[in-house]
Amino acid sequence: MQQICEKEKCTGCEACLNICPQKCIQMTTDEYGWAYPVINQTKCINCDMCVKTCPSVNPHKLITPNHVFAAIAKNSYDYETATSGGVAIVLSKKIISEGGTVYGTVMNEDLTVSHCPITKPEDIDLLKGSKYVQSLVGRSYQLIKEDLKRKKTFFL
Repeated sequence: MQQICEKEKCTGCEACLNICPQKCIQMTTDEYGWAYPVINQTKCINCDMCVKTCPSVNPHKLITPNHVFAAIAKNSYDYETATSGGVAIVLSKKIISEGGTVYGTVMNEDLTVSHCPITKPEDIDLLKGSKYVQSLVGRSYQLIKEDLKRKKTFFL
């Protein structure tokens, strides 16, 4: 397989990297810092799992929701320091207090953004704030799949 989708259409979601049974997909960056997948042709078995999971190749049908809910955190610190009205913080605290894992994006020291699991309440603040850049998913989908198999509670 030469490529999964056209480079210009790739969102850098890394779903292909996570689904590949041969682990023959690596993310590389172009001259603008945009990450996209490159397939190691010698390891590829042409199973097409990467193409089947790619949201750019297989867009989801948009559905109008039947119900919409709104909420806000009662704790003013959580509300004022979060971009979600503090709801994500409240849910994260609850999941972690029950031994679960919260997956979110963190701004790194080099100003890249990556997905990571959070299991301690003191680390929740790392997830706060909007990050309007491409994030590095890494193997987060695989970690989430393992959590689901173990029936571990998690929040994404």
